[in-house]
Amino acid sequence: MLMNSDGARRHRNKEINDAMDFVEQFTTLNSNFKTSSIVGTWTRGFNSDNDSGNWFFAVGGYSAVGSANVKVLPDCMYLMEFAFNFSDRYNWDAHKGVTMPLGHRVKDTELGRLHLVGLAQEYDMVGTYEMRVCWHKGYRYPTEPGQTDDPGRTGR
Repeated sequence: MLMNSDGARRHRNKEINDAMDFVEQFTTLNSNFKTSSIVGTWTRGFNSDNDSGNWFFAVGGYSAVGSANVKVLPDCMYLMEFAFNFSDRYNWDAHKGVTMPLGHRVKDTELGRLHLVGLAQEYDMVGTYEMRVCWHKGYRYPTEPGQTDDPGRTGR
């Protein structure tokens, strides 16, 4: 999803930036801080059909949280083993629906009927994207539409 959805990448980047903010503020208040583990707060993310059609139809809304192990390095440098954790329930909600590319509206109640008669199944979707981030104090990832990720940062 992160490869195909600009919105999901911006969501991940916001979680990274929040961790960076926290670490930089905490180290300013506590100069003895050298290593720690941190966990953010679960937030909602959304795929849109003009952002990533396949992920919009497969997932739509989801929840995600960032977590990290952080080390403070000399000269205002930081190293973070960051994880972007994703969760969603694939299910059908009576009040929801989607308009397909050719304009046909499909209500979740119609698809939910497949589940009720045993032809479809609800299930949990979870995933984690891990990456190492090394940065100088003040660096932040792009979170606005049209901005691109720094090519020097890589996931694993």
